[in-house]
Amino acid sequence: MSPDIRARFLPKFAKAGAERISRCFELASRGESAGLAAQMHALAGEAAILELRVIADLAREAESLARNSGSSAECERALRVLAEHVAALHVDA
Repeated sequence: MSPDIRARFLPKFAKAGAERISRCFELASRGESAGLAAQMHALAGEAAILELRVIADLAREAESLARNSGSSAECERALRVLAEHVAALHVDA
């Protein structure tokens, strides 16, 4: 991916990713694993397109936990780590 395209879309990804993760905390607290898995699948795909491999891998891990009946606490731990990585992008969204 060209640096120009990545620079253009990274702020949008950071903002949307943070909002998506926030929604996922709500889904996890309500035990809505299917919705959580779907959100994490989408986030993993978006991160992969932007070549954000660590974030994509963390989102896939959270998706897997949600799909495989991981506990709410496990999902929330995975989401916290993911949220830290998205916040660390340091972009002005």
